[in-house]
Amino acid sequence: MANKKLFLLILCCSLLVLIAGFTSELSLGDEVLHYRFAKCIFNTGSRVVSDPLYGTGKSLGLFFTSEPLWHVLLALIARLFGRLSIHIAQFYHTIYYALLILFTYLLGKELYGEKQGLYSALIVATIPAVVAFSILFYLDIPAAALSILCFWLLIRRKILWAGIVLGLMYLMKRNSCFFVPAFLWLIFYQTKPQLRDTTKNILYIILPSLLFIVPDLLWRENHLNFSISVTENGKEVFIPNAAVIAGIRERLLRKEIHLRTSEYLNSTLVNPVDIVKYFGLALLIGLLIYTFLRAYSKKDVILWLPIICYFIFFCYIFYPASDIRYLLPIMPLLVVVSSKAFSNFLNKKWLKASIILLCFMQFTSTVLYVRAKRQIPQGIKEGFAYLKENTPADAIVIYPEYLILELADRRFVWAGYLPTVIRDIFYSADNTVVEKLLKSNAISYLAIKKSRIFDDTKVRHCGGYPKSFVEKLPKLPFFKLVFDNKEMSIWKVD
Repeated sequence: MANKKLFLLILCCSLLVLIAGFTSELSLGDEVLHYRFAKCIFNTGSRVVSDPLYGTGKSLGLFFTSEPLWHVLLALIARLFGRLSIHIAQFYHTIYYALLILFTYLLGKELYGEKQGLYSALIVATIPAVVAFSILFYLDIPAAALSILCFWLLIRRKILWAGIVLGLMYLMKRNSCFFVPAFLWLIFYQTKPQLRDTTKNILYIILPSLLFIVPDLLWRENHLNFSISVTENGKEVFIPNAAVIAGIRERLLRKEIHLRTSEYLNSTLVNPVDIVKYFGLALLIGLLIYTFLRAYSKKDVILWLPIICYFIFFCYIFYPASDIRYLLPIMPLLVVVSSKAFSNFLNKKWLKASIILLCFMQFTSTVLYVRAKRQIPQGIKEGFAYLKENTPADAIVIYPEYLILELADRRFVWAGYLPTVIRDIFYSADNTVVEKLLKSNAISYLAIKKSRIFDDTKVRHCGGYPKSFVEKLPKLPFFKLVFDNKEMSIWKVD
């Protein structure tokens, strides 16, 4: 009976997530970059360093520094079909969502029993962040699925298999390796009387993972080991090759950026509304019941240690107020914790029905919301069509989204690529400085997505176009308006 319920849950939720993906458009954030990386691998048959649209990428490039597993597997699946399409990618990505539900169920069942496993599956399947990033092509859901699988294998004492999955975790998304100290502790905890067995098991998990990790590190050293340069204030500035290798070029310059601007985030842990939006009410209610009705037990340390371990690294590598989606790998573990509270304290049918209804509501609302947001306005499509048909093939455009690569086939720059340059273009009071920065960096167009204009009278960031800058554009003699509709305006640098 439990297997039938689990099967129906996975089937129904995955199907609805898939439909939402099929009836929307690839458009939001990093999902376009990940799809483009996979497409480059599919077209070339190898792992590429940078987007070919940017040429060599030595002076200005769009580097594919993210972990390659998601993209390589998608390219291989596309080979089987003879083509790569959004629908193939959507189906492939949905598989990770289904696996995450399954592995969370298996973990909950292994630790606490079948009922808790089912509650875990229900809640994780309907967490808003999980649902949203199962539609969008982000790597957080695949990383979470592999992390839970690795944890489950460790509890089952399948150490060698866990080591293989750990290597895949690294290749999927490196921050999933924040769990490693907790995983090693679990091995020690399970075999602590026998030092020989502990040593053997640690080698069993570390050595197989290195078979995946070391080749990737060597590839980065061999293919991304160069400095890139940008022009700032008339001077050529070199960005260290170590930053390119790590894929954190903009983070090394973060302190300089923050002298005058703040970082733009889609969500943050310091905002209670974002916590509810991402974690969902069902999970938060379960954690409150777990805490205040004292559903905890000594056995729970097996879950809490990796949760705390991951969170410590999250705070250190990123920072406490960083984007909540980076916490996705610990959400299934929190779900398993909360499942104890639901199964032990919600014995009345109306309470169970209320939780199920709540899960259903947050699932459907998230699916409908993401589907609506993942539509490309007609005015944006018209703007991209203008860029594609009326600008030189080598034009460089200031624009904040990767979508321009797919729909306009034009290179773009934003704060992640020219952090201090974009900041100074937007906020410099000296118009001659702005003109020099544009021309010295060969920027020939500015495309303004009007929905991303923000009031910068109280806060400054590079998550959109400052209203003060947009308002002064008509007064700047080196900008000429060449396209305008209700969604986008395009300015040429004369």
